[in-house]
Parts: sequence; structure tokens; C-alpha cells
Amino acid sequence: LEAWWASARSAPSRSPELDSLSSDARSLFSILAAMGQPCSLAVAEELGPTRALEDLVARGLVSTDDGLVSVSAVGAPLAVALRRAPTDRDACDAAAAALQHGPDEDPWALARAGELRAASGDLDAASNLFERACRAARDVAAARELLERWYACTGGQSEAILRAAACAVALGEAGLARDWCEPVVQRRGSSAAATLLMGRALTQLGDLPTARVWLKQAHDKADTGEARARAAAALAEVAYLAGKLDEAADLAKKAAIGAETASTRLAGRNTRGKVLLAQAKWDEADE
Repeated sequence: LEAWWASARSAPSRSPELDSLSSDARSLFSILAAMGQPCSLAVAEELGPTRALEDLVARGLVSTDDGLVSVSAVGAPLAVALRRAPTDRDACDAAAAALQHGPDEDPWALARAGELRAASGDLDAASNLFERACRAARDVAAARELLERWYACTGGQSEAILRAAACAVALGEAGLARDWCEPVVQRRGSSAAATLLMGRALTQLGDLPTARVWLKQAHDKADTGEARARAAAALAEVAYLAGKLDEAADLAKKAAIGAETASTRLAGRNTRGKVLLAQAKWDEADE
């Protein structure tokens, strides 16, 4: 599918069919073109009048095979022309909604829906869709491609970039997270969340001294107990990996005590447990 769209993008930017479509047919075709992948006949019938679909099929612009509706090879130049035109928010929103139909989480459909939400200016919704897409990815290569498509939609917005970077860290793509966080943390007044994420990415990459610098900044910038606890938990992990067990135990205890969320509390307790096991304190580690 992606290869098909790549070849279609090299087609002429205008088709003589474009202006001859009825309003309903043009609207339906705009949605199908924005989707960029087949949909079920049932979904297509929800997107526009039956006569509009019949008109598109009769013109050969759309095909209906095995219960699936898709832009045909004949319709590809017209689809590309519509995609190059100024953003039609209604078409983008309708296509994004249609792409979320189905019993299973299709990562590619969700990613395309995320791109459409970003194109219509809703970066929060786009990030939600990309997070779902990345969770549904079936292998590492797919997850990386989805992350890169997500980042391309952030428009340089710090909050959107950090959400993508956090997901990258969670998926083990710390190199991407570091590269994306770097310009954000270099900006004046960067947040504790940004420096924390940079530190976590560097920890995953094994650069413990630099990770510690960023995490200490995150701790110093924190303006809530939860933010300080998160930074302490991350610093505890760095200390543990560096073999500084007493320091790690102290930081992990502070993280667990100061945490306001279960995930931060668990992070502190997990590091403390690893320290106790490393110190052969079996009974305390079981508590």
C-alpha cells in the first residue's frame, strides 16, 4: 500500500475528472483519497450516498473488490491531486474516523488517522492515535517507522515532540528519543518533563554520566512532589547501574515515599528491590 502511494505521488497533479464530479461524489472521493487505504463497503456507504459511490465506480475511479472499496489505478492521479490541494478539514476528520473502524487495532490505519488529525490541527488527538498505533505494531521495524511518522507530524511543538519521545523510550528507541528531545531541552525554560525524558533516553543508551546531569536538572526544576519523585526514581536507576548501591537505595526510597502515582512508586520500589538483591539482602527484597 505504501509503495502504491509512493508511485501515485509521481503522477500528474491534476486530472480532467476532478471538476466533473458531483458534489457528493467529490466529497466521498476526497475522503477515500485521504484514507489512503481500502475500507469495507459498509464503511464507504456510511461516508456518502450510494449514488456517489456508484458514480465513482462507473467512472473507474474507485474499485469494489471482495467487499473492499479503494481508489483504483485510474483514480490515483485524481486522488493525488486532492491530497495536494489545501487541507479539507471535513474530509480529513471523516477519513480519520473511518480509519478507526474494525475489530482490531490496525497500526497503519491508526497512524494515517493520526496524520489526518495533525493535518487538521488537532495534535493531541493525533498523538493519541499514534500511541495506539505504536502499541499495536507487530515488530520493531514497524514501530520505528510509526514513531518517525509521528515525529513528522509534530510541527516542532514541544509537547507533541515529548509525547512521541516518551513513547520511543517505552519502545526501546532511545536514540530517536534523544535526538528529538535535544532541541527541546536546549530551548530557554525547558521543562522538568523534557529534561527527565532526555535523562531517561541517555540512561537507556548507557551514557550514565550525562544522564545523571539531565536528571539532576529535572529534579531541580521539579515543582511538584510527583515530578521530584519521578526524577529521584530515574536517578536511583542510574546510581544502581553505576554500582552506587547505597545512593541508589536512598534515592529509590525518596521516590517511593514522595510518589503520587502508582507507576512512580513502583519504579522506586523496583530499584530498591534490585539494590537489596545485589546486596544479598534476600528477606528485605521479598518485603
